[in-house]
Amino acid sequence: MRGCSERKKDMEQFDVARFPQKFSLGDLVEIVPAPPRYSNSHPRKWYDATGVLATVVSDMMYDGHNWGGRYTVVYLSGGWSGVSGDIYGDFLKPYR
Repeated sequence: MRGCSERKKDMEQFDVARFPQKFSLGDLVEIVPAPPRYSNSHPRKWYDATGVLATVVSDMMYDGHNWGGRYTVVYLSGGWSGVSGDIYGDFLKPYR
C-alpha cells in the first residue's frame, strides 16, 4: 500500500487537468497511473506498465465506462516491448 506522501505526489498529476484527451494513430504515449475512482482511493495502475512507452495503433473505441476511451497500442519499452493490447485512455499521456 502506498504511503500518504506517495499518494499526494501521485494525485498532483491530476490537478493539471490532463483529462479528457484524445489520441491519434501513431501518437507516442507513456503509460501512467489513472485517477482514483473514489475520493478515498489511490490512483489506479495499469498492471506493471507504469513508465512504459507505447504507440497508438487504433482510433479511440467506446469503452462503456467513460475512462478516456479505449485504444490499441504497441508497447515499445519494458518487458512488454513489441506486444500489442488494448488500454483505457486515462492510463495514457502524451510522451514529451
